[in-house]
Amino acid sequence: MLALILSRLWQGAFVVVGVLLLTFCLLRLAPGGPFDGERQVPEHIRRAQVAAYGLDRSLPEQALRYVWQFLSFDFPPSLRLPGRSVGEVIAASAPVSALIGVAGLGIALAIGLPLGVAAALAAQRALDRWVMALSALLLCTPTLVLGPLLGQWFGLKLRWLNALGWEDPLDWVLPALTLGLIHSASIARLSRAGLREVLSQDFIRTARAKGLGERAVVWRHAMRLAILPTLNVLGPSAAALLTGSMVVETVFSVPGLGQHFVGAAINRNYELAMATAGFYAVLIVLFNLGVDGLCAWLDPRIGRRQP
Repeated sequence: MLALILSRLWQGAFVVVGVLLLTFCLLRLAPGGPFDGERQVPEHIRRAQVAAYGLDRSLPEQALRYVWQFLSFDFPPSLRLPGRSVGEVIAASAPVSALIGVAGLGIALAIGLPLGVAAALAAQRALDRWVMALSALLLCTPTLVLGPLLGQWFGLKLRWLNALGWEDPLDWVLPALTLGLIHSASIARLSRAGLREVLSQDFIRTARAKGLGERAVVWRHAMRLAILPTLNVLGPSAAALLTGSMVVETVFSVPGLGQHFVGAAINRNYELAMATAGFYAVLIVLFNLGVDGLCAWLDPRIGRRQP
């Protein structure tokens, strides 16, 4: 178990550094620069701006400097947000995205897991077909469509919630509901498939032959292994939910991390774009590590495998 965790941490460090370097290369390959949109200024002022942010150095030097600043938490000032460092921007926007993400993850699990279990227990019957049809519909519905529909219905027609903005204490509901509904579809399908596979194994037939009730067979024996496929995709999904969906934050005008990431990429705000990409990579590594540990606890055979 310890060897598995150490191996994942070592691999995660390479992943984070690789994401930072890849983000740096993609930003530099894109046309334009951080000061191209500025009004015409004298050349000596432009050279001073470039030198102030270290953009006059060679590309390898800049890449190593950006990576070291992120790993040492020494975040530089933002190119496009004067007076604010990259760390301050992330610290202010990450809690907003985290609130929406945690609520969205809770909604996805609360809806998707029971539906998947119910569909697995009613395989090839009407309930199973309805659940699979609904999950397929949600999977095919982009957030750009579902978000405005929920905002129009609950915000404009029923007037229960605000369709835009981040001022009311309940403004997290519609963005979280949008994310939760879409992610609940994949959870329902994975939990159904996992439970159906486990229910067909020999140890389940043995438990039934011993006289155990169906509820005990499902929840005490089958779900321990049936939940593993869902957990395996829950790490990246949880990281995506906690960092916020860029589309959802844009639709509902939420000042989360996703909007800053999009704005940084468009405006060539190199420091902020790399920091948000690195922050997202760290979350994926940590959540995958937590999922690996939880899977090894549920199924001890995983912890005994070679990393």
